Amino acid sequence: MKKITLISTALFASSVLAQTPVQPLTVYTYDSFSADWGAGPKVKAGFEKQFPQCQLNYVAFDNNGTLFNRVRLEGKKLKRMWYWA
Repeated sequence: MKKITLISTALFASSVLAQTPVQPLTVYTYDSFSADWGAGPKVKAGFEKQFPQCQLNYVAFDNNGTLFNRVRLEGKKLKRMWYWA
């Protein structure tokens, strides 16, 4: 009886983990990074391969001033913010 309970618990837990929804991760960046010829597509592919539970989305801006204004306008709606120049 204990073996059946253990096996059924393991199967249930693995099925729950397999159904975890993909979480989006939005990255604000400059447009040349996210362009087809930039490093963005390779970074995205590598990141999503290493972390399959995340979907990386780029929001591209033409310059840093526009990017910072967007961050300022969104304010506390942003959960986390990192800036890498």
